Amino acid sequence: WDHNFIRKVTPGRDDIPSILETSSISTSHKPYMTVSPVDGRLYISDYMKYRIIRIATMGPVKDLKSNYEVVAGTGEECPPMSLDKCGDGKLAKSARLIRPKGIAISKDGIIYIADNLNIRQITPDGKIQTLINSEAQSMAWEPMACGTSQSADKVRLQWPTDLAIDPLDDTLHILDKNVIMKMTKDRNLITIAGRSINCPINTPDFLPSGVLPDNDQASGMAIDVTLVNPQSIAFGNQG
Repeated sequence: WDHNFIRKVTPGRDDIPSILETSSISTSHKPYMTVSPVDGRLYISDYMKYRIIRIATMGPVKDLKSNYEVVAGTGEECPPMSLDKCGDGKLAKSARLIRPKGIAISKDGIIYIADNLNIRQITPDGKIQTLINSEAQSMAWEPMACGTSQSADKVRLQWPTDLAIDPLDDTLHILDKNVIMKMTKDRNLITIAGRSINCPINTPDFLPSGVLPDNDQASGMAIDVTLVNPQSIAFGNQG
């Protein structure tokens, strides 16, 4: 993302052609993008226009301003507790989004979207469903219990932003405020990185308490380290 253009570095690293002029979409918020492992195209979350778009052609491009297709969202914001559930069960193009942020795509072509406090998914047939419906929870947010998993139906996320897929098992990972959660295949959530505010610090047995700062004193396990202001998550090919 280069100012008001999205550009592509060619495999030979000898050219960086533009593939979209971003004046055609909003740029006042952090852009979230991902490349689909299925079709190799770039998908973009358009926060202020309540939609998900994908690049129509990765090049060469004749018209930079119109080189995109809408994948999800009508361009109309969905209000909380909408009677039609923001279009769940319908085609994603006719559904409404709230505040789309992070986006990730599995090797099976399932598109995951962090939409305000919820996580939604678009199946390969183009239909959208809410996978984690935080806004339907009557309870106020509270941290998950330490070291345990919890059903996605009972979790209220705090502020999910970035998403990523583990290439080893195709599981969805969610950056929620200061923790990273993994969704298992049976739709349970477990924290894999970041110490929640309600969890004790696990200190190494060979050091007395207070010798090192909290983060240095922690066990070295990712779940025992406090994340201060995480912005993004990504996976290498070995997970």
